[in-house]
Amino acid sequence: MDDDICSIFETMSVKEIQWFKSWFDTEEYHELYGHRDYTEAEKFISILCEKLKIPAKSHCIDLACGKGRHSNILANLGMNVLGLDLSKNSISYAIKNAHNGATFKVHDMRDALPVQNMDYVFNLFTSFGYFEKGKTDLTILQNQFEALKKGGIFVQDYLNADSIKSALPLQELIKRPKNTYSIKKYIEDGSIKKQITFVKNGVDQTYTEQVKIYPLEALRSLHEQAGFQVQQILGDYTLAPFDANTSKRIIIISEKC
Repeated sequence: MDDDICSIFETMSVKEIQWFKSWFDTEEYHELYGHRDYTEAEKFISILCEKLKIPAKSHCIDLACGKGRHSNILANLGMNVLGLDLSKNSISYAIKNAHNGATFKVHDMRDALPVQNMDYVFNLFTSFGYFEKGKTDLTILQNQFEALKKGGIFVQDYLNADSIKSALPLQELIKRPKNTYSIKKYIEDGSIKKQITFVKNGVDQTYTEQVKIYPLEALRSLHEQAGFQVQQILGDYTLAPFDANTSKRIIIISEKC
């Protein structure tokens, strides 16, 4: 749910700052996305770790970890996990529900990561591409490069916009126990945007998520500019080969050589 701030805030509008900084901390955000499939995530992480042959006790970062869903799965598989996320509410929840020694800290991915010499960095579920310009996305990838040891692995999981663009624009209503959410998805200014409207205390509330449309070659180029060597590109959570037209995900595995 998935780019520039330039030094770090000076070129960014208030609106751009607020959509993720405020929305991710609301009760409604967590209600709307509370259905996310833990079983699917567990299967994905398990086969990914098997494919990468990740040794037990490896040190890894789950960047933009949310409430710690993927972090806890990694910890259950024997890794030393640090989950980082901008949302204080998410990190508070993650700390209270941590598995097997996973630790969590509030952190803005645009800043240098608080640890170095890591074996793995994971950036999953399109937790990237939130801004309109590309410079900050490159900075974010460079931060991850610097946090890894030589030979360390970075795994990025991003949406494949080509597989969903034909279905946009799209409108739907999503009912949850406390709220009904009116959702409008559309393409604007090179991003896929999702406008979310609901009623709170009798007043309409609207938030607009946005993630930049990155074709595979653009993401590959960012990885290479950050210093990585791209090793593999996969297309879904079963780790099938990537197909530009049909794959729902772009999963890039890169190495700090």
